[in-house]
Amino acid sequence: MSRHWIKLWVEMLADPKVARLPDWKWRRFVEVLLLAGYQDADGMLPPMDDIAWMLKIPEQKVEESFVALSQIGVLHREGDRWIVTNFNKRQETPSAERMRRMREREREKVTRHSDANSYSHDSASASASLINNNLIKLYESEIGTVTGMMSEKLMAAWDEYPHEWFEPAFGEAVRNNARKWNYVEAILKNWKAHGFQSKNGKGSPKKESIFDRERARIAAEDAEHGKRT
Repeated sequence: MSRHWIKLWVEMLADPKVARLPDWKWRRFVEVLLLAGYQDADGMLPPMDDIAWMLKIPEQKVEESFVALSQIGVLHREGDRWIVTNFNKRQETPSAERMRRMREREREKVTRHSDANSYSHDSASASASLINNNLIKLYESEIGTVTGMMSEKLMAAWDEYPHEWFEPAFGEAVRNNARKWNYVEAILKNWKAHGFQSKNGKGSPKKESIFDRERARIAAEDAEHGKRT
């Protein structure tokens, strides 16, 4: 008795040996799966003359196309009959336990996707709440309002640098009249490279430190902005 339907696995779209088939071979492969379902004999296909009659093509063409499909491992011959490789394995109904695990995995994917979307659309204050409150207060008291993009930068910095560095770094920026996050970040980067509260990392002062260069760059940007406005 033939099957009324067969499974067509979506992984065919990503399987190079199938997805890269020319159109006529792809069509023939799908027809082969349907024939195996029609025959319903563990993947064995009908006799060659029956196949030729059902597909409305000469037996020689059927043989040539089956040989081509056998070269990618989806068909093999046993005696005078062609068989779809692993047909029953692909068509078997998953057990109740497998179905339960599959449903759980799908629910987890949906939950992770929903959480990611929810986070990406949260307000800046909601994002900022994930950071230590002291850092938020420090930034807002010395620089300004924490935006969504800024909250991401602060979270990254909170993970990268020792927490006790932030207050001295902000203090250094304030003393140098450079109330900009990129100046504070430059201080943190320098301390990470050369040691906490180091100016240049070599034990002797230079004429121009990294802070001086950053302050000069910020001043130049502000001056240029003033000219344009």
